[in-house]
Amino acid sequence: MLEVSTMIIYAILVVFLDKIITLDNIKTVMKNQPSKDALSIEKNPLAQWLFRNYGLATGTILMFIVSLLQFLIAFLFLRWLSAFFWSNPGDISFYIIFGIYCLTIINNLFFLYKFSKVKEK
Repeated sequence: MLEVSTMIIYAILVVFLDKIITLDNIKTVMKNQPSKDALSIEKNPLAQWLFRNYGLATGTILMFIVSLLQFLIAFLFLRWLSAFFWSNPGDISFYIIFGIYCLTIINNLFFLYKFSKVKEK
C-alpha cells in the first residue's frame, strides 16, 4: 500500500514534468517556427486561455495548480468507483491516474522531438 505522502510527491513530480515539457514545446515552436502561433500547439482551451492572458510563466504555474486539482479529483473519483470492486482502491486508482499522466508525458516528449526537428522554410 502506498503512503499518502508518496502519492502526493509522485503526483507533484508527474504534473510538474508534464508542465515543464509543455512549456518547452511552446518555446521550441516559438524558436523554430516564428510565423506559427506557438500557443496553438496546446490543445487544452483552459491552458491556452491562461497562457494568452497571464503569459507563459504565470500561466504555467496556474495550469500546474489546476492540473494538481484535476489529478486529485480524478484520483478520488476512481478511488470511490474502485471501492466497489477491489479491496485496495487507493493504490489501484493512483496507478491508473499515474499511468495516464505518464502517457501524457510520453506524448509531450514526442511532440518536443517533432517540433525541435522541424524548421520553417
